[in-house]
Amino acid sequence: MAKRDDERLTDIEKEIIAEIRYWRSMPAGDPRREALSDPVTYLHQLIEARHANVQLHVKNILPALGISRRTFERKFKRKYGKNVREHIQEVRLETACSMLGYVPVELIGDIAERLGYTEIRDFNRFFSDHTHMSPTQWREREQALTMRDCRKFDEEDDSNN
Repeated sequence: MAKRDDERLTDIEKEIIAEIRYWRSMPAGDPRREALSDPVTYLHQLIEARHANVQLHVKNILPALGISRRTFERKFKRKYGKNVREHIQEVRLETACSMLGYVPVELIGDIAERLGYTEIRDFNRFFSDHTHMSPTQWREREQALTMRDCRKFDEEDDSNN
């Protein structure tokens, strides 16, 4: 990859490409090197592990894996039944919802940052576009549902005693 291209990469992309290069240097038979033999599965796992961080652009990782974008997208869709963009959005939204619902003390700005957003308004827009409510509204709804479920469980437990 040319120096100019490296300068356009995000830090997370540089880190992943360095890891790929390192793994490629491993001897044949090493499980890390073998993991790279299936770029589609490797990137699927990477997206999941990195919570679909917005700073991770799959197209920038593909050259290091030796696969064209068109081939990757076709194989990804065949293997997972959806395109990579849909998968990334699903993972990002699931992660955001999980963090909002189960880590109630975490600030929304911190969640946005963990997902790679540099501006909270971009995270809010992404979240609202997919859930039709703000992260704050979603969190409040989830907390109310959780409280309702806890009270219901307590009532059932009391009636069984």
